[in-house]
Amino acid sequence: MMGLLLLPGEVRNLIYKFVLTSNSGQLFCKEKRSLQPTPNRHSSTHETEPLASSDKRIALYYEHLRPGSLKLYEDEYGIVEANQLQYVCRSLRNETKGLGLKYNNIIFVRREEWEAAACYQFARFLHHCGPYWRSRMRLVTLRSASPDIPPVPEDHEIEDSRTESERAAEKAADDASLVEYLRSPLTSFNQIAKFCTDYLETKVENHLDFVNGETWSSLWQNGLLALAHCRHGISPRLYGTNTDLYYDVIEPGLRVAKEANLLLSGCDNYEIHPHDEPFDEDAFRRGIEQEWDLVQEDLRLVDGGVETWVHEVKSWYRDGL
Repeated sequence: MMGLLLLPGEVRNLIYKFVLTSNSGQLFCKEKRSLQPTPNRHSSTHETEPLASSDKRIALYYEHLRPGSLKLYEDEYGIVEANQLQYVCRSLRNETKGLGLKYNNIIFVRREEWEAAACYQFARFLHHCGPYWRSRMRLVTLRSASPDIPPVPEDHEIEDSRTESERAAEKAADDASLVEYLRSPLTSFNQIAKFCTDYLETKVENHLDFVNGETWSSLWQNGLLALAHCRHGISPRLYGTNTDLYYDVIEPGLRVAKEANLLLSGCDNYEIHPHDEPFDEDAFRRGIEQEWDLVQEDLRLVDGGVETWVHEVKSWYRDGL
């Protein structure tokens, strides 16, 4: 490898780009221990010592993750680590560290129910990622897992690398308020907004699996909430007026958006999509018909009724929210 290090820098960079670009063009950022679920982690009977404020609880949860435990992998399982050159010698490690961020689409994915939402994983990554490394990223995708992904191989042994202090920090942070914080994908949007406004050349694609709720009508309502929080506004034609009961569902998102300091309304490099799967218009129409008793009052408030819903949701899948 000494011969490689003696080559001109321009030549070395071409070699690094070839070697460190994944065949699929994407790498998965995961915590070193992210495949190890904590039993009964969100149990309602789990008792913890109360902390002074929710801000301290959230900060503690951020801090317990060591920067060294974040790694880039070729696969969603976190088995095949990218950039094997870093293990050849210290010089190559220094020269190639972080280059995978530049040459690949970096994906944060929630594969299991016990994992945090992808946007929350990304927010924690940004917390531990300095400006030098942030500036190297060109494309980031936050998404839910594809339904056809097979389970983690049974013969793959996963090591829990947490230190005792990390275990203690996580235990202290694991109370009801933080659990709710983890479960809400909206909570990390402001951090992502700051990243998008600071690094306009980096594109962030967020596939919001939470938008696809238990009902087809929840896809509509959750999409409007995401619009309210991230884009700072919804056309009244989509939800009626503040004299309608339906407005009560949307109002909290509008209020949060007005109070937020960092918004994504002007970030062209940030895209929100309901899901990473294509929109099935026929299934959507059938679903709305089946839920007619639930949605007819909402549709009464929307100009154009079902057709407005179909047109709007189709544009969310195609162009983003």
